[in-house]
Amino acid sequence: MSNHIKQAFNSVYADENLKDSTRKSLLEYMEKSQQKNKIHWQKFVALPICAVLICAISFGLISYNTQVCAISIDINPSVELGVNPYNRVINVKGINGDGEKLIACVDVNNKSYEDAVNEIVGYYETNSSNDDVVVVTVDSNSEEKEEEVLANIEKCSGNSGNMYYCKNNSESVENAHSNGVSFGKYNAYLELKKYEPELTVDDIKDLSMKEIRDRIQKYESSAVADYTSAESNISGNTGHNNCNSNENCGEQKQKGKNGKAK
Repeated sequence: MSNHIKQAFNSVYADENLKDSTRKSLLEYMEKSQQKNKIHWQKFVALPICAVLICAISFGLISYNTQVCAISIDINPSVELGVNPYNRVINVKGINGDGEKLIACVDVNNKSYEDAVNEIVGYYETNSSNDDVVVVTVDSNSEEKEEEVLANIEKCSGNSGNMYYCKNNSESVENAHSNGVSFGKYNAYLELKKYEPELTVDDIKDLSMKEIRDRIQKYESSAVADYTSAESNISGNTGHNNCNSNENCGEQKQKGKNGKAK
């Protein structure tokens, strides 16, 4: 471009100083124009990129702080964890006094829910001499999510005799909180109420999960014994006693895995 300008000026008859001055002014003007055009183009490109980045960050923050699942851990302390789509704990709540004391000693915010459950249960077991029952209850609008979370927690926490794993009836969460108990404990209350119709939430508020589970198990064991006895009488007449007995044992084992009778 500068060569074209030079050639153009060579054909002009004027004072050389004037031509040089004019040529320089013209070149400076063209350079400034190019810089301005470059800046405008960069701004034009940068604006949509910034908008996309802002939207992505905003969406990430919103989704990170969206709860898709809740986990209730009940021993005597009752603790509830809120879990986001990335399987991270985004809020922790002590439902009773013991639960508040427990979460004050264990920081599980932003940890995976598996690590959070293990830390809370591990801390309690380390600092307690009681042989308590631990009930882990999962609540979600997605049954698939409930199954996934329960399976992962059971896998990493083990299936010892004092651990129960349950799915929750989502309709009970609001009732549980309005009565001042965790949805996991309320779930156990509803299970016990099947056998004790006059039972109220206040009756179980101060009970440990071991005490509640022992009462449920007493009724279930009695029901299983009655059923086995009845089946044995029938089988004694038909010659299929062993078959029915084995089928019944299979039912009991499955119940144990689901947080019911072992």
